[in-house]
Amino acid sequence: MRFSEIIGLWGRADGLGFERSAELLAADIGAKRWTVIGWLRRESIPSEYWASVLRAAANHDIPLTADDLVAAAAYRRTSAPCDARRTCAVE
Repeated sequence: MRFSEIIGLWGRADGLGFERSAELLAADIGAKRWTVIGWLRRESIPSEYWASVLRAAANHDIPLTADDLVAAAAYRRTSAPCDARRTCAVE
C-alpha cells in the first residue's frame, strides 16, 4: 500500500477523490488541509503523524495498521528517487 492509498481510505466508502479524502483526514487529525494534500502529492506521511493517523483510522473503522504505514514508507524509499533536497518524484 502506498501513502496516497492510505490517504484515499478516508473517502473510499463515499467514492470521494484523493483531495477530498485528504481534507477528511486533515480534519480527523487536526492538521491543515494543505498539509495533508502536500503529503498526498509527495507520497508521504511524516512519521510524527502516524499515531494520529492510526487513531483516526480506528475511530472510523478504517482498516489501517502500523505495518501498512511501514510498508508505505518502504515502498516510497525503493520506488521514488529523490534529489539532493529530498524532493522525491511521484509516479
